[in-house]
Amino acid sequence: MSKLKIAIVVLLGLSVISFVEYSYFDKKLRAHKKKTTHRLKICEDIAKGLPFQSALGENRKYLPKQFDNIPFSNHGIVLGVKKLDIRNVFAPYNPAIIEHGDGYLVFFRYDIVKQMHLNFYDTLIGCAELDQDLNQTEKEFVTIDTNSSFCEDPRALWHNGNLSLIYNNLVPAKFYSRAMHIAHVDLDKHQAQNIQKIDLHLSKVEKNWAPFVYKSEDGSENILFEYQVMEPRQILKYTSNECPEWFEPKPTQELEQWCENWSEKWGTPLGGTGARLIDGEYLSFFHSKFKAQDGTWWYVMGAYTFESKAPFRITRVSTTPLFFDGIYETPALNTASPDKYVIFPCGFAIANKGEKTVLHLSCGENDSAIKIVSLDKDALVKSLKKL
Repeated sequence: MSKLKIAIVVLLGLSVISFVEYSYFDKKLRAHKKKTTHRLKICEDIAKGLPFQSALGENRKYLPKQFDNIPFSNHGIVLGVKKLDIRNVFAPYNPAIIEHGDGYLVFFRYDIVKQMHLNFYDTLIGCAELDQDLNQTEKEFVTIDTNSSFCEDPRALWHNGNLSLIYNNLVPAKFYSRAMHIAHVDLDKHQAQNIQKIDLHLSKVEKNWAPFVYKSEDGSENILFEYQVMEPRQILKYTSNECPEWFEPKPTQELEQWCENWSEKWGTPLGGTGARLIDGEYLSFFHSKFKAQDGTWWYVMGAYTFESKAPFRITRVSTTPLFFDGIYETPALNTASPDKYVIFPCGFAIANKGEKTVLHLSCGENDSAIKIVSLDKDALVKSLKKL
């Protein structure tokens, strides 16, 4: 066969491949555009009013039946809601807030699309400084160097005087496997240092372990993880120099019944924020998700408390999801799926406002935005069911 014929065959083959690829991606993009257009219409309608008040009327048609008769938590519990825009970052989400000096730091995830294909993108961890009023200071955000471009969903806590960052990352040489990592953060160098991978080979994808600091009677501090929040509840103590130690409190019949009722309506409770010790008990927030009849996924969140000492039994729980003005209102942006409505709690800071203790709860909204929900701590705890 002559070189000309070979070239023609090759060109025809490439043309066929290109046409097939174009058709595939065109179909994918059309479907994505259709879903996104529908999603924007819903978000616009929801943003016009208070989506979970019975007086909303027509807009309730967009909400799943699982949200019927849920009280609107803005009364007494939610003190305010702030959408946090980070300068020079497009669609930051899944933020962990923590006290720092006279203000706060917020660690967050942001994605950078590398190709037209919707699944090719880097996931990075950024950090921004906030003042007392939860506004970004004059300092620009920085990217934390983790030696990886595939880190997700940071949590932050102070431990033995160090700022620790917990996140999940891809495991090399394992197809789409993820493991939890913990590191110290050098804020001056914007680096994650002394990175430890916690790969216990328990599951192919490990994420959303909820960390908390536990101070032993001898005064030493350890980082523990809620590996399973509720059923079965599993607490993991892990250090780099010893085998993990597990705490598995036996559930009460009342907790089992609560878990069954919650899961039936709103999905299995999963990890959310790290827990903080307040008034002799740990307080934390979880998330769960369920699939509505139209195939759309909805994420909700709730709160719970647990004992300050092993085996860390659950003591109080939310009876319904926690809602607020403007929840789910951000359109799906960047790498977000138009098939999901997400509220995802990642961290909270504690502030004293006169005689009131305020919790600034940082949440990811629709994988596209950061919302900080300020809560009255006493009103929140009062609303929880005591077990």
